[in-house]
Amino acid sequence: MKEMQTPSDRNPGGGEMSLPPPLPVTSINLLDGGVWRGFFSLTGGSILYCLSALSIIYGIARLLGPLLARTDALRGAYPCLAALNIYEICLLGVLVFIVIRARIMDDAVSLVVLVALFLVGDGIALSAVANGGPRETPVIGLLCFLLGAGKLHVLRRYVRLALNWGMLAGLGVILAWNFGAGSMLARLAVEGAVAREHWLTAWLFVIAGGAIVFLAGEKEAWALARTDAAPRLPFLCRPGMALLFAAILLIAGAVHQYVLGYVYEVPSDAGDYLPLVGVVSLVVLQLSVSLRRRASLFEACLAGVPLAACGLAVLSKSVIAVPPSGVRLIWHPSAFLGFTGAAVLAVWVRTRSRRLLVVCGAYLLGVILTVGYSPVRPLDLNWHVTGGVLVAALMLIGLVRRNVALCLLAVIVATIGVATTGSFAAFLQTWKLTHSGAVAGVAGMGILALAVVFGREMTPILTGIGALGVMIFIFDLLPTGSGAVDLFSLAGALVAGAAIWLRVRHWPSVAFLLAPVVQRAWAFSTRFTAWRFVALSFVLLFAGAWLSVRKSRKPAGSGLTAGPAAETSGRAAQPGEPEQGADSRPSEAMR
Repeated sequence: MKEMQTPSDRNPGGGEMSLPPPLPVTSINLLDGGVWRGFFSLTGGSILYCLSALSIIYGIARLLGPLLARTDALRGAYPCLAALNIYEICLLGVLVFIVIRARIMDDAVSLVVLVALFLVGDGIALSAVANGGPRETPVIGLLCFLLGAGKLHVLRRYVRLALNWGMLAGLGVILAWNFGAGSMLARLAVEGAVAREHWLTAWLFVIAGGAIVFLAGEKEAWALARTDAAPRLPFLCRPGMALLFAAILLIAGAVHQYVLGYVYEVPSDAGDYLPLVGVVSLVVLQLSVSLRRRASLFEACLAGVPLAACGLAVLSKSVIAVPPSGVRLIWHPSAFLGFTGAAVLAVWVRTRSRRLLVVCGAYLLGVILTVGYSPVRPLDLNWHVTGGVLVAALMLIGLVRRNVALCLLAVIVATIGVATTGSFAAFLQTWKLTHSGAVAGVAGMGILALAVVFGREMTPILTGIGALGVMIFIFDLLPTGSGAVDLFSLAGALVAGAAIWLRVRHWPSVAFLLAPVVQRAWAFSTRFTAWRFVALSFVLLFAGAWLSVRKSRKPAGSGLTAGPAAETSGRAAQPGEPEQGADSRPSEAMR
């Protein structure tokens, strides 16, 4: 017997439709040796490299620990420093071998990361024992710097890491600081105590190196924007790998700087690390843009990390207050936000991302907010000036782009800002207003102004909310007795109602605006009973005129008008027109 076919087994033409084969269900057997062999064949090299690095780091740390308590710590650390440099040379040798001879690129990425970490690790080990030999440490640091420069040359020449001359200069500055900061502070410690100014001065080199790397990365990105050669290369040879290498050096540099402050007992605050946070965020932003080829919400969040960190530092009173002419300038909030915002603006010029442009605007507001900042009064910032600039920018952009939401946001920000000023409190006392009623009036007048500007583009519900706020404000403003305030407030309500009716045609809003007028008119009429009829006559007169106008605008033939038969019965028959009631059909003879 032929099997029955379901409707899904046939196509609309009536023929049989071949169903796709089911997806294979694979299960991983962890007890199977082949699974583990395949896993280690793909990732075994990187895992073993990491385990090897952890092993030597643990061993060197165990060896350096007891040496820190000795006076001849530097001489005892010679074998450790030599072992670290020999291990780095072996790392480079393995890296060059697997790249040139074996053509393996994925494991080479992990080796490049380890090389970056060990470059800074040498400097940390040297700084930890620099007190034991302040005269010998500069010579050792110079040798380590030359060896590090040779390692960068090997990475660029043989591993083909995309390090242009600008990046090499920036990384060279970082390496010079890495191997020279410890010896410099050790000599200062011999002459006297290491001051906080000396520790901050050491920051300038790593920050300057990071800034040079960022500028060189921007130049490389502009060059790659004209060509499309980068996607055809492996990740190891792309500019993104060079930026990752630089970011790891900068992050490890932060650890080194913390070690320097710990060794020489220099007090530090969280705000001292703001410049490094800014440089690292910018380099990581470049890395993310180079990988994704665009600037999305994630990149906008990366660009805003220094701004958020600066805000937290300001609120916690952990940043430098007055910007002197010395090295502390870049630690002041307004200067730091200005430099970082300019760098984000440079990335926006290349990517043309609207999100990054919004972040640039936030940095500008941050600069205005923190001008003249003092940690004694951290909340006494330029809130009103910043709010005014924000309101003006939102309103201008909203009007140009015909965006009601941006203009409404400007009204909300303006209402909050006005409600927190001292002049607003004086206004409440002068006119004996409640705070809620006055705030409702400010917001309502702003919303009604937007309704007049945008017309039918405005949502009717928003227009009604604005009219309700104005109504509450007028009822709050009107005194118990009649006076001059009645004339101006009620006249304003009439003008606003007429404008809303002409622009929006929203009768609930007009009703809200006219409610104070009706209430005041009724209260006034109770004093003069006879005048009620006089007022009623005017009302009826204008109502009759309004009905007449509506009647005149109706099309002909509508309403209580006579039909066609009535129209023709009252007039004489025209020549050539048959009379009513007569048989208008032609006679048989004529046919």
